Amino acid sequence: MKKTTTIIASVIMMLLCITAFSGCNDNENNKQDENYFTGDSGISALAEISENSLGYANVDITIVNNTEKEIAAIKFYIVPFDVYGEEISHSMIVNEINTDTAIPAGGKTKISKLVYDTSVKTAEIYAYSVYFSDGTEWGNHNAEPSAILNYAPTLTVVVKS
Repeated sequence: MKKTTTIIASVIMMLLCITAFSGCNDNENNKQDENYFTGDSGISALAEISENSLGYANVDITIVNNTEKEIAAIKFYIVPFDVYGEEISHSMIVNEINTDTAIPAGGKTKISKLVYDTSVKTAEIYAYSVYFSDGTEWGNHNAEPSAILNYAPTLTVVVKS
């Protein structure tokens, strides 16, 4: 009986230590995630959603590089919604939109993505990584969706009829 009590107490202590450690680690990770998205991203962007002839949503993002450095790549995260404002998520929805086309200092470009769903009516779009040709990065190209949704800036989305 004493041996069983000792084992149970040891297991409880181990679980408490693991819980305490993971809780601290989560707070550190949250602060680190938040820090990735502070400061100026160096871009301004506007997203437009329109419907193509088949009824699918097309997302166009116009990006302006407001820095004196060349941009090598940008990543966006999209959360599409239907007419009722409910999030759409299924196997045909890809939440990432990115470009690795260089944007010169002060330059402008437009990227497009077809969303294979006829019920997409609007979206929230987040910029979460701007990678410069000199190797520096604003944001985090490896960010988890939860960090993106909590800390990354959203784009203005215009719905075209």
